[in-house]
Amino acid sequence: YEKGNNYDDLSTLYDQVLNQFNRYMGHVRSNIGGVYQYNKTYEQEGAVFTHVDHKRQTESMQFLHQQLFETPYWMLDKNILSKIKATGSIEKIRGLQVRTLNDLLSFDRLARVIENEALNGAQAYNLSTLMQQLTTGLWKEVKQGRTPDTYRRNLQRAHVERLGYLL
Repeated sequence: YEKGNNYDDLSTLYDQVLNQFNRYMGHVRSNIGGVYQYNKTYEQEGAVFTHVDHKRQTESMQFLHQQLFETPYWMLDKNILSKIKATGSIEKIRGLQVRTLNDLLSFDRLARVIENEALNGAQAYNLSTLMQQLTTGLWKEVKQGRTPDTYRRNLQRAHVERLGYLL
C-alpha cells in the first residue's frame, strides 16, 4: 500500500501468483507420462531413461484434481478481483485448467504412457488408468447428481472438446 497509488501493483502481483501456480501445476503434470533422464557415462550402470513410477503418476493426477481441477476458489478473492478486474476471472481459471488438461491429453504424453505400458507391463501407469482417473475426477458431480459450477462446466466442456480433437 502506498498512499495515492492505484491497484496496478495488486493486479501485477495477482497475475504473478497465477503464473507461479501454473508453473507448479506444470511440474506436477510432467510426472504423468513422464520420463526421468539420468546423465551417465559408459562406465556407469543403469538406465539413462526411466519412466516415472505408477504411484508417483497416480499421486500427481490426484494432486491436479485437488489443487487445480477442483475450482481453486482461493484465486477468486472478491476483495482482490473487485479492485483489479471488471471481468475475466472465469477465463483466467478456465485458461489455467484447460492448459493443463490439454497437455495431459497431448499426443506426445499419451504416446509416452502407451510406451511405458508396452515396456513395463502391469507395473506401468497405463492409458486406461490415466483416462479413468481423469474422467472420474472431472465428472464426479454429474455422477453424484450434483450441479457443477461454472468453472467446472467450462473444464468439462474442454474435456469433451479435447477428446473430440483426439478422435
